Amino acid sequence: MVSDAAHPLWRSTGLGVYRMWRDLGYAVGAVLIGLTVDLFSIEAAFYGVAGAMFVSGTYVLWAMEETHPEFGRHASVTRPDVSP
Repeated sequence: MVSDAAHPLWRSTGLGVYRMWRDLGYAVGAVLIGLTVDLFSIEAAFYGVAGAMFVSGTYVLWAMEETHPEFGRHASVTRPDVSP
């Protein structure tokens, strides 16, 4: 998705930035979940992750544009002809 949405001249840099934040999220997320479980409960950690996923999904729904509108929610999906 990142390489599809990025401008061709910025594609490799965009993918690198995405991977940096993704990998940082693995490390920081694990520490934050561990601290939440230690300080509160496993349920609090579960609901914290669920809330973060809801917020990020809402942001993506609001901020991102569909790069292939022909496959969007209200479009009729047709497969392109791939015959030689």
